[in-house]
Amino acid sequence: TPFKSLDMVPQDTSLSTLVDEVVGAFRVREDCRTIDVRTDVPADITAELDVLLFKQALTNLIENALNAYAGREGSIEIKAGQADDLLATGKPIRIADSGQDL
Repeated sequence: TPFKSLDMVPQDTSLSTLVDEVVGAFRVREDCRTIDVRTDVPADITAELDVLLFKQALTNLIENALNAYAGREGSIEIKAGQADDLLATGKPIRIADSGQDL
């Protein structure tokens, strides 16, 4: 087959550490100066996941939001935890931006 399968290596990981690493890499970029990236990820929240795949997925989502803003001001919010609004959706992590839907 032309596609190589990915071997997932799940491990119990701190979500706040991963989010901070990815967001930190964006905050130093020139094209992020007009974007307010807010995070609300408690330090005690962990998840069993593949670290590399999660970081790549989060990077892609932030990159897509930045491309949509194209230099305009905006915001990106990354929230995780046990809040009722997150648990009610069955999605303990939420990534949202203030841009227009496509």
